[in-house]
Amino acid sequence: QIHYMVNKDLGFDKEQLLVIRRMEALSRKIPAFKQEIAKIPGVVSSTNSTAIPGYPNNNNGFQIEGRSAEQAALMQVNWVDYDYMKTYKIPLVSGRAFDREFPSDSTMMIINEEAVRRFALTDPYTTRFIEPGRTMEERRMHDVLGVSKNFHFQSLRMTIDPHVFMMKPVWWDWPGYLTIRLSADTTKGTNDVMHNTRKAVTGDH
Repeated sequence: QIHYMVNKDLGFDKEQLLVIRRMEALSRKIPAFKQEIAKIPGVVSSTNSTAIPGYPNNNNGFQIEGRSAEQAALMQVNWVDYDYMKTYKIPLVSGRAFDREFPSDSTMMIINEEAVRRFALTDPYTTRFIEPGRTMEERRMHDVLGVSKNFHFQSLRMTIDPHVFMMKPVWWDWPGYLTIRLSADTTKGTNDVMHNTRKAVTGDH
């Protein structure tokens, strides 16, 4: 059983990842912090998200345009930044990842293969998901930007459910997690990242 869990293909690359929690002290400074640690040798990429594999966020219901409200699509939601797919090396089966060059990506979503299957989406790229609001005016419409391969974001004992990535709004105060991908041949990079993180979080110099 242990051998199975260690060698099971999780659908993402779990090696060389450094996850930092309790980022409250950085809050909205996380983009600037990411730019700083990107200068450290051995840091390949970093990403800010509200959930990480093993620590899911929450399930949200979406209405699919053209279908009744009773046919709501319940999906595990992870609000992420532009570098999540790159940092976790989650492959896409079609479409593309979020890109800074396209401001409209802020309203797009990336769904997994299971969402396509579960909701019988013949063509996900002509499907629009409706995020409910307290009023009709507060509803948000989302087009599909890409479809990711299925990956395990919960226990291996649990089936893979529909999952959606959405862009984390810049105004959110809740920092969530910061995940850093390091190159395979670096040790100093890890120490430098930890040192810089401690300074940023505690205010020490």
